Amino acid sequence: MIRVLFFTAALWVVGSCALAQTPTAPPARAANETFFGTEVPDPYRWLEDVKSPEVAAWMKSQSDYTTSLLARIPGLQQRADIFTFFLWQMGVEGYQPTAAAK
Repeated sequence: MIRVLFFTAALWVVGSCALAQTPTAPPARAANETFFGTEVPDPYRWLEDVKSPEVAAWMKSQSDYTTSLLARIPGLQQRADIFTFFLWQMGVEGYQPTAAAK
């Protein structure tokens, strides 16, 4: 059973990698902080402001990008159902298979 679980996970990874593209990188902004006398650059500090409309827009673009990639993987939901079923069979807490996977 462990071999089947490993095989399913490997197929999932291979399928995901085959469709991988490059997502949009966030713009870097000059920001520095000093720790114990050492200045450390933090060009992505602006992403920590989750209330910022600009951060929300960037995060939505990342979510849309991820969703578009996942939608192109054939049989993804079936793979997820099988994987969840195996986790449930192994007794991992928090996993309940769908009716289609039983």
